[in-house]
Amino acid sequence: MNDRETWFNRFWHRRIISPRMICYTGFACNLRCRFCYYLESLECGRAKNRTVGQIRRQLRMGRRFGKTQVEFTGGEPTIVKEFPALVAYARELGYREIGLITNGLRMADAAYCRELQAAGLNDLLFSFHSYDAGIHDWLTQVPGSHDKLVQAVENVRALGMSFRFNSVVTAANSKVLDPHLRFLAGFGPRSVNLIVFNPSEETADNASHDAIRFTSYDAIGADVAEAVGGWRDRIPVLNVRFIPFCFMKGFEAHIRDYWQAIYEAKEWDPILHMGYRKGFWRVAAALVAGVVISPLTLARYGRKSPYALACECMQAFRVRLLFRQPAACRRCALRLICCGFHRDFLKQYGEPEVHPYEDRPLVRNPVLFAASRYPEKFPGLAADAAIIDRQGG
Repeated sequence: MNDRETWFNRFWHRRIISPRMICYTGFACNLRCRFCYYLESLECGRAKNRTVGQIRRQLRMGRRFGKTQVEFTGGEPTIVKEFPALVAYARELGYREIGLITNGLRMADAAYCRELQAAGLNDLLFSFHSYDAGIHDWLTQVPGSHDKLVQAVENVRALGMSFRFNSVVTAANSKVLDPHLRFLAGFGPRSVNLIVFNPSEETADNASHDAIRFTSYDAIGADVAEAVGGWRDRIPVLNVRFIPFCFMKGFEAHIRDYWQAIYEAKEWDPILHMGYRKGFWRVAAALVAGVVISPLTLARYGRKSPYALACECMQAFRVRLLFRQPAACRRCALRLICCGFHRDFLKQYGEPEVHPYEDRPLVRNPVLFAASRYPEKFPGLAADAAIIDRQGG
């Protein structure tokens, strides 16, 4: 570690949970993306939207928890007839940043974009999965969805609204990430998230995922690393989600997994996220289980509020439930901040060869690597960075 990394890995570093919360409008959608977490529910008609009253209750609860940012998601929120009114209600409650995760189909209507902006929407996260219209439309299973998404982005740009991109990386698009990032960079986004596809929960055994699964972390890591290497200095923030660190050595500052996400300003408060999606009784059960299984090194490390500690304990349970580290990972200096492999992947393909970090001190700070490149993106890091700079660290 260099002096700066050593400083950020010290015990006093403050750990602050994201000020942003997710607000689910429900799980109905006007696309049928092959990688969707809810694909089975969509295909059999179980996916429903929530009532306006239920959504408004989520928004009120978030403000009681002190959240100042909200991000609407689904499904697809824009198919909810009352969505503009819900945005206006969020603004009335005092949310300073009101975001939307969207596939862009409705946003292709410029008048609708203006209506949402007038209601208070000021941040967009577009789901854009390939620069190639054929690949994107094949993944979404809706012809013309690419062209409508391009129009939606242009509408938002014309209005001067802030926007970002999510791109799910699958076997169908991993070999063309470089032209894809070139295409996205041309729009001028604030950030791009490359999300490595991991089937989970109800989608784990869905046969329709077979055509887009990847079977080698070494291969997917090499594809993503090559693309990130070419564009990390030309896109303001470039994140890679859900890949173990050792498959992208040299690019650790870009990797965001479950342990990094709960401290990231543009990600979601984990307790509210799980509560809105699964129910708060599950949150309570997960928190208790997390207290039992969370390593003391994580529970004690860093300066944090009781709420931040609760979030970490619950996250410890989620990581243990969904992921597993092979035995070789026990030798890795990053074992406390890396989730390992999704259990579904291990079930399908067995344990891949890993590449442990064995030549460095144990890393205890989940956002250590981000501190060197994106300190302003994590609450608490920016203030700590200023202290280090003043002291010449």
